[in-house]
Amino acid sequence: MRSKRLRRFRRHFPVAFFLVKLVLIWYLVVFSFSYLTSGTVAHFFDMEEADAKVLAGYWADGWDGSSLTFIQDGNENIKACDDPVEVAMEIKNVGDEDMVSGSSFDIYYIENGNPEKHGEKLGEGNIPVLNSNESTEITYLAQEPGVYAFLAQQPEGHPEEDTVWSMWAIVNCPPGQAKQDVEEETKDPAEVETEDEQNQETESNEEDDKEEPEKETETTEDGGDIDKTEEEETAEEGDES
Repeated sequence: MRSKRLRRFRRHFPVAFFLVKLVLIWYLVVFSFSYLTSGTVAHFFDMEEADAKVLAGYWADGWDGSSLTFIQDGNENIKACDDPVEVAMEIKNVGDEDMVSGSSFDIYYIENGNPEKHGEKLGEGNIPVLNSNESTEITYLAQEPGVYAFLAQQPEGHPEEDTVWSMWAIVNCPPGQAKQDVEEETKDPAEVETEDEQNQETESNEEDDKEEPEKETETTEDGGDIDKTEEEETAEEGDES
């Protein structure tokens, strides 16, 4: 029954029947193209994930697993006035892995106060490659009294912090020593030479006094003093005769 109706519709409306077939063929082509395209994209992404690489012993974010820290327990007090003094701090790799590359540090200074907040950067230096649990000493030649602190750069990609501060190195000049140094600097060179000569002369006189024996004297019946040593020599000559 339905077949007869379809034939009748095809005879009476051939154009409409052709358009319907054309629409169905178009939808079939579009559906097939979409399916093939989506399958190709999914396969491409799978290949990209398979090509991803991770280096052994190296963290995915670029961190090598090392970590730097200063191991001083407290601030260091250094007594110095005019002469330059070396400021030194020990830094250690406390991480589980060795450093892949070296790092660097800066030195900060302030006359009085907190060098971390208000200090002036004086210079910088390099930190060598350190193995796990290995340490090294970084130094700076301080030219004047004040407060010094080191700022070290952590290895690249460190997950907790980018830098780490050392304890403070406090260089101070004791008041008594400063006064003594000032007095010595203000003395006239001629006065210093005169004092040295007087001291040498005094020491020489004391040595001469120690070398000369003391003479003992006795009082005679007529009130005169004679040398006891001469008397003993005279008595010895009488005994011999």
